[in-house]
Amino acid sequence: FGSSFQTPQEFQPVSDDMDSTTMASVTPMKAAWMPKEMMSEDSEVLVAVSRLAARVLFEPTPKTTEGIAAMTKVLKPKLYQLFGNSQNSNGLLLLWDEQFQLAAMAGVAVEKLPGFQDEVPRICYLVVDPDLHGRGFGSMLVRQCEDWAAARGHRAIWLFH
Repeated sequence: FGSSFQTPQEFQPVSDDMDSTTMASVTPMKAAWMPKEMMSEDSEVLVAVSRLAARVLFEPTPKTTEGIAAMTKVLKPKLYQLFGNSQNSNGLLLLWDEQFQLAAMAGVAVEKLPGFQDEVPRICYLVVDPDLHGRGFGSMLVRQCEDWAAARGHRAIWLFH
């Protein structure tokens, strides 16, 4: 499942509940918020994130290597703009296994939304590899995004794309 990338040495792991038994995974998983400096336009991490999103978010799902590559090409600039730009406070949470196969991800974009006076965080690109559905990874990612927003003084978080 997922796409692979090099060992994320610079990642700061999130809380220990990532290894809890509530996530009934055959393989132990690690999760961390990705530092913006690791998200260059040609980084392996950006490619892996784009591939996972391309495989899961598009209807119909691309079935060929060429189709996934085409969707990855579309997604890379969008993901880089949202999560690689040091001028914003957005965050990207990645979940991977011991072989550094990307299994799931969730982003938090903080932006001005119509009808709100202040900037509002929203969960976006909430993606779990289809082979891992039903194991609690999505719920865990949402909880981590809620904690991320609360730690930055936000009282609410929105979930939509």
